[in-house]
Amino acid sequence: MDDWIDVEPFGTEPIVSIPLSRAPLLRVLAQARWQDLVLMRADFASVAQRVGLSLAADYPLGAQNKEVEVTFGPEGFNAVDGGVVHQFISADENWRVYFAANFVTFETKVYTSSQDFLSRFQHVLEKVREAIDIPQVTRVGFRYVNRVDQAIDIAELEDLVRPSMVGAPTGLVQPHAEIAQSINQVVYETQGGQLIAKWALLPAGATHDPSLEPSANKSWTLDLDSFSDGKVAFDPPTLAREAGRLSEMAYRFFRWTVTKKFVERFGG
Repeated sequence: MDDWIDVEPFGTEPIVSIPLSRAPLLRVLAQARWQDLVLMRADFASVAQRVGLSLAADYPLGAQNKEVEVTFGPEGFNAVDGGVVHQFISADENWRVYFAANFVTFETKVYTSSQDFLSRFQHVLEKVREAIDIPQVTRVGFRYVNRVDQAIDIAELEDLVRPSMVGAPTGLVQPHAEIAQSINQVVYETQGGQLIAKWALLPAGATHDPSLEPSANKSWTLDLDSFSDGKVAFDPPTLAREAGRLSEMAYRFFRWTVTKKFVERFGG
């Protein structure tokens, strides 16, 4: 790691991805979202069946659940049921496609490289296009969720990530009190889209997102969600390239957050 170079979170200089053999990734997702379509409203069940049959060779397992929208208000987290979401799952259950009336999301917990992931995402989009004509999308997104949940303390974390990204903002850290839980969120706007950065220091059994299983240990989470809005044609290669650009935006912020010791600890 003698060639370690600090990067700017929204810089333009090229950076080389450093593979981590023990990357603390909980999940990686890419999504394409579109406006309401007449055919979806008229017969979504039939459309979902065609999509499932188109994907069946690679994603033979199926499931169905309700979309849940999570909001946060004075009374805490509030989950509201939405529309039906169909899941199409690989035989080893490591890869999942979520298909709803206005989006398709691709997810894995065994991420190895952006090239592999984006190739699979493009394949999913092509299969969706075979099943239904979607004229355009309104949003493309990419999300990395990282979690360190081994035995950790504040001092150790500050060797692995920037101290400002460990827990509470600097002004709230007090010498005679321990931070038991801290959840922070910043939304950045750039010319290339938006990035939502969430980082959380949590006790055992807690999670910053109800869709994520809590850790049995004290944990630190970095959740990076990058996306771009704007109407573009539903063209799988174009959408996969845009997801790749957004993944680079999130990865750059990740590289800015972590230290050389973090990369070495997790197999870089």
